Amino acid sequence: MKVLLIAPTGMSEGSVVVVFGCGLIGSRILKEFEGRQAECLLDLKASWKDESVFRRQCIEVVQLIKDLDTTAAMRVHFVWSAGSGSFASDEKSLVDERRAFECTLHAMQSVAAAHRACFHFTSSAGGLFEGQKLIGRETMPSPLRAYGVMKLNQENALVQLAGEAGFKVRIYRPSTVYGTREFGFRTGLVSHLFWNALRNTPTTLEANFHALRDYVHAGDVAAYIANRVAPFEADDQEVHFLVSGKPSSIFEIAGLVERMLGRTLVLRYSDRTQNDRDITFRSEVMPPSWRPHDLETGLRAVYRNTSFLYLRDVPFDLAVRS
Repeated sequence: MKVLLIAPTGMSEGSVVVVFGCGLIGSRILKEFEGRQAECLLDLKASWKDESVFRRQCIEVVQLIKDLDTTAAMRVHFVWSAGSGSFASDEKSLVDERRAFECTLHAMQSVAAAHRACFHFTSSAGGLFEGQKLIGRETMPSPLRAYGVMKLNQENALVQLAGEAGFKVRIYRPSTVYGTREFGFRTGLVSHLFWNALRNTPTTLEANFHALRDYVHAGDVAAYIANRVAPFEADDQEVHFLVSGKPSSIFEIAGLVERMLGRTLVLRYSDRTQNDRDITFRSEVMPPSWRPHDLETGLRAVYRNTSFLYLRDVPFDLAVRS
């Protein structure tokens, strides 16, 4: 986790921002803040595998905020973009993440007692609405897996505590998020398609080739969240659906990737596929200021970044294999 101090720039106030999770979305949120006079006050390698360690880190963050010489106009933002869970997670594998989130809620409760605060929570539209089609504003979440149930419970717990402790809440529900991560991290299907094609290795599909999903680029999600943190946009919208409203299948994505690479992908199909339900959204659920890039533009960005990382790491990779 990172604690940032963002100085006022033409605003009436500065902000203290605590970012939990520096993965696909969180790392990009931090990059968004780099150009906003953000000073890193604390950089902790959070590990929720040890609950006592993570709890001590949250206490350290709260104490740091209390010790800051802040003005009455200073805002405190918690940004939760953490998580190791996925559709394949079972109840046991999610225990550590649930406990870490509970520690974070306690920390926010302490901070909100003395500061104007807002908790920005990255949820999962796919986990909440799996198997539902043409999801609109009035569609109720009906999760089918442990991961989706956890996300819904986290949303509800956050909203309930906010009402009791008096802080604001922003819940972001991105659909299927894709982007570039260094090889060896959990990267998702799109990044794997490019990585494996460049390495001349096959990609095993764990989802139905023709299942319809809604894809959004991690950079678009991060920019939208960052713009609601600093400068703070005082809107009354609590839940933000970050979707494209234009469903695509893996078949379509594979075709676009092949066209960009100029080669045929080698695909294998898992005989244990349980991820075969459509998840589609109406464009009406999209916030007015949310303008994601189209799929082809996003894929080209992943291609460029993955190619750079691949060329950078090729000498090391060849040396290891020789």
